[in-house]
Amino acid sequence: MTLRNWAIGLYIDHYELNGEDRAQYGDQLFDNLANRLRKLQVRSCDRRQLYRYRDFFTCYPVQGRIK
Repeated sequence: MTLRNWAIGLYIDHYELNGEDRAQYGDQLFDNLANRLRKLQVRSCDRRQLYRYRDFFTCYPVQGRIK
């Protein structure tokens, strides 16, 4: 579970927000991503949790570069 949550945070930070604090389309990102994960039946991925997963990733970032 820990690795999954960290990986979701990595995805949000690097691929959706591009390392910025907010995406250009704002809070819609977290709502849309939560809806997509719900359709895939991924548990514990509501909007609030996604913010926590991103915060978790930023506390424990990956060493090196992601391509």
